[in-house]
Amino acid sequence: MENSKIEIIAECAQSYEGKITIAKKLLIAAINGKADAVKFQLVYADELSTADYIHYSFFKKIEMDFAKWKNIINICKKKKIKFYLDIFGEKSLSVAQKLKVNGIKIHPTDLDNYKLLKKVKKSNIQKIYLGIGGASTTEINNALKILKNKKLILLLGFQSYPTPNNLNQISRINHLKILLNKKFKKIKIKFGFADHSINIDSSIACSVAAIGAGANIIEKHITIKSKKPLEDSESAIIDKDFLVLKKKLLLAWEATNYLPIKKTSFGMSNIEKKYKISVRRVFVTNKKLNKGYNFKNNSDLDLKRSSLKGTIYNFQNIKNKELIINIPPNTPVTKKIIK
Repeated sequence: MENSKIEIIAECAQSYEGKITIAKKLLIAAINGKADAVKFQLVYADELSTADYIHYSFFKKIEMDFAKWKNIINICKKKKIKFYLDIFGEKSLSVAQKLKVNGIKIHPTDLDNYKLLKKVKKSNIQKIYLGIGGASTTEINNALKILKNKKLILLLGFQSYPTPNNLNQISRINHLKILLNKKFKKIKIKFGFADHSINIDSSIACSVAAIGAGANIIEKHITIKSKKPLEDSESAIIDKDFLVLKKKLLLAWEATNYLPIKKTSFGMSNIEKKYKISVRRVFVTNKKLNKGYNFKNNSDLDLKRSSLKGTIYNFQNIKNKELIINIPPNTPVTKKIIK
């Protein structure tokens, strides 16, 4: 398992509605919102559904040709924002490879689509987001076994137009970290959260909770102002709110700051260690002690703070040692007065 810096993705999904003009506006919104990456769904109706499916005609409507996607990705490169695509089959995977995207996302319902997963395994795309909203641990395990040669991110969250806060069950991130760490120690797995909250306040609350649970990727739907609400706008925010979200999440990430935890230091910084020393209580006499006194136990000592140098806080460092001078009560025991 690994944690590095935080990544915040502006999810455009299908809200571009097959129009490059809208796709560009969404991309600009993501750039203005200081997103680290932007993600669209690469939809080809015939690989996603049969003609009788209720949304088949909409899927047909939002198909965009390669040249338009190339146009979008060129803007991303110029503006230095990462570009991801959701793929739904071999055709969209092939297009994603030709576009040389920074990564792809696999929908939760494709975790048991082993034919597609094996194609992804053989692809030259290294960064794979696995949506796990609605997925069982068995489905997750099986997908990880196939894609273990890739850089994997498990993305918790599902769309419920919008999703109520209490249904996110963000604590599952911690559960999965513990569970998968035992099974896949050699695989580089990161964790993320795809937020589908109704407003900016809920988004901040849920995403901060996800960071605290161990996520370092946050995905949030972004939208633009239009006469008619775009697809998935129920759980999307505009660029100004996205910028607020990013600032709050950077603060949360800074506070979480996943550092290596060592047994001796528990991941403490030098500043925290200095704080510990500055407020630590040390051994102070609670009565007059004479030269030759042997510290067999600490019954004649109390613990108090002191500014003197060379003071002692660990009794094992003075146990069975003797005083070389007489000292009055309320005197810190230092290395200089014992032998």
